[in-house]
Amino acid sequence: MHNELIDVGLRGVRRRVALLVIAAGFVGVLIATAAMFDPHWPLDDAVAGGWRTVVIGALVGGGTMVLLMLVGEHRAVRRAWPTVAISPAPSLTSTVESLAIGLGVATPRVWQFESTVPNVADLPGPHGQHLVVSTTAIAGLSPLELEAVMAW
Repeated sequence: MHNELIDVGLRGVRRRVALLVIAAGFVGVLIATAAMFDPHWPLDDAVAGGWRTVVIGALVGGGTMVLLMLVGEHRAVRRAWPTVAISPAPSLTSTVESLAIGLGVATPRVWQFESTVPNVADLPGPHGQHLVVSTTAIAGLSPLELEAVMAW
């Protein structure tokens, strides 16, 4: 289920980046079209006019599209993640250890964060898996419910 949610989020980000790429290409075409009707805009007589201007506009639009494709998704994904202070959750460590043993997986690190919404996330990290639980989930869910959500 977590992978499905991650895929849905990435699809949304990719959709936004694709729209930005299309918009950049459209701007390039607009520049080229405007320059065709006014050969002295935006360059001087040595370069402006005719098909040379169309090529310059296409290069500007294409270059912008490539830049957005290379950099845009990474930046959009980084901005999508909220920045919240997390702290270790020692009260959940024994529960998570028993769940990990029962599931036959490595024990993830357990973290908690302040939130008004009950939330639990299992995330990959550079040093293994991390289980992040909101304080509202810890306080609001019964021990059995919290264990079921963390095991999912």
